[in-house]
Amino acid sequence: MKWKVSLFGPFRLYTPDGEPFRTKSYRLKVLLAYLAAQPSLGAGRNNLARALVDPEELDCAPNFALLLSRTRSALAAKSDLPLLVAGSDHVSLVETNVESDWLTFEELVERARGTNDPVAAGLVWREALQVAQQFPLVDLDHPLIVPIRERIAGTVLQALEGLARSPFGKQDASLIVERLKEFQLGRATMSIAVERLMRLYAALGMKDELVQTFSEFESHLDDEHGEAAPHALSALFESLLADLDKPQSTSCGLAPLRPQLTIGRDECLDSLAPGLLGLDGPRFTTLTGQSGIGKSHLLRELFWRLNSHLTVGHFDLEAQPHELVSSILSSRYCDVILIDHVHEEHRAFVGHLLGSHVDARFVCASNSRLHLPEESIVLVKQLGVGNRDQPGPALELLRRNMSLIHSTDDRESADAEIGLLFEVADQCDGIPLALEIAGRLCGTTSVRATLGSLQRSLDGLTDDRRDPHRRGSGCPLCHAHLQLLQEARRT
Repeated sequence: MKWKVSLFGPFRLYTPDGEPFRTKSYRLKVLLAYLAAQPSLGAGRNNLARALVDPEELDCAPNFALLLSRTRSALAAKSDLPLLVAGSDHVSLVETNVESDWLTFEELVERARGTNDPVAAGLVWREALQVAQQFPLVDLDHPLIVPIRERIAGTVLQALEGLARSPFGKQDASLIVERLKEFQLGRATMSIAVERLMRLYAALGMKDELVQTFSEFESHLDDEHGEAAPHALSALFESLLADLDKPQSTSCGLAPLRPQLTIGRDECLDSLAPGLLGLDGPRFTTLTGQSGIGKSHLLRELFWRLNSHLTVGHFDLEAQPHELVSSILSSRYCDVILIDHVHEEHRAFVGHLLGSHVDARFVCASNSRLHLPEESIVLVKQLGVGNRDQPGPALELLRRNMSLIHSTDDRESADAEIGLLFEVADQCDGIPLALEIAGRLCGTTSVRATLGSLQRSLDGLTDDRRDPHRRGSGCPLCHAHLQLLQEARRT
């Protein structure tokens, strides 16, 4: 339980019980607001006395002592928890007994500054600006308060610049412009504020506002001081303007690497691609199947088959937080949106995208269906092994990956190996990722050694660890194969 001070908007003070503290004393409110805005929550007693007591009085100390006494009495009448302490040369608020929206805002700003991840920093800038919604201390015009307002507004401008330059900038452009108006930051007369405003407008793509900010500052310097804008600031303006004049990319997200091999999936791809190219297929398709079955592979191949004809966005929720995906999509149009590694906790996010991008077609990769409207399910199945007379795609994928490591000309003949290769393929259960790793393991050691290693390794797996649908297992077969491959390459 603490006293709560609010500096954004009119000055407000709440008791530890949550009751508003009301007073008719203007000087009392100025005193408390001034102290709450100081980094140490305190200030020198003599300076406060001269600022708060009529300067025409020869000795202001007694009147200031009376103000302090009345303030402490008024606070004590509301709560036993002390808020104000006064020494012979210093007056302060009790740090452990008070919290304020300004202190919270400052802490969030410092956290955002110290965060290297742009997405994480953007989220903290957002949180800070939810605290700073109103111009500070609008009901107090005392000379002590005016510099505090300017300092708070300057820090808010830093937060707005930080958000504008984050991945959420364009998505939150309306919020940023709204705060600029609320905090009267649209016209700057100090170089540092002009620089922040220019960077902010450049990040939002607001060229006219960028030009206006710099032009008004040039006019101000010329009219008031007969000076030109600093060279560094002029150079920054020209650089930002040149960047805005460059042709903007029409890409949507980052292009994924194209798979080296796509074997046994033509039927699936041929059923998906035409409907997406013609934009007359299902609006929302979920590729489902166990871990390692090749859903990510299919999405990447789909991207490259469609990208030369349509604007396609590819996103991986294991590598890109959904906030970043939302930010990118808020400023880019996509005909087709491909989303990899979608789990149950992403269901609401995907549902929101479906509602906000009504003209786009969606394909998601998930271990299970998402139970969203208009969902069409495509079950990605295991690859067949076949037989000696008609080898299946599993065997072909195994051999192709084996040849990527070691040419088959330098190894024992395919006829001699075929029986062993069938056994290796069987150990992979038709899971493409397991087949890829096993093929590379065969190329690193030998088919016979690989088969023996796989049999020994997989026999040690419990039924629970073999469960391909177990969340977080990441396909135990693939883990076992990969571990063997890593060990083989170390020897």
